[in-house]
Amino acid sequence: MDAIVLTAGIMEHRTILRTMLLERLSWMGITLDIQANQDTLHLEKIVSAKDSKVTVIVLPTNEELMIAKETFKIVSL
Repeated sequence: MDAIVLTAGIMEHRTILRTMLLERLSWMGITLDIQANQDTLHLEKIVSAKDSKVTVIVLPTNEELMIAKETFKIVSL
């Protein structure tokens, strides 16, 4: 595996959840960059350490916009 992408509000906004998840995946050679993991709000950011065997990226999303677009498609039929 080359990368893990963490997305959606819960993984974008919850540092502790990312930390807990990635600690459980340490057997894969994932090493977390504690400092990078601290502030990811509204930023696309690599939170894995340089020596991590798997790159971990936090990717912000705009879930509300996507829901609105899909809803508009449905009601416009």
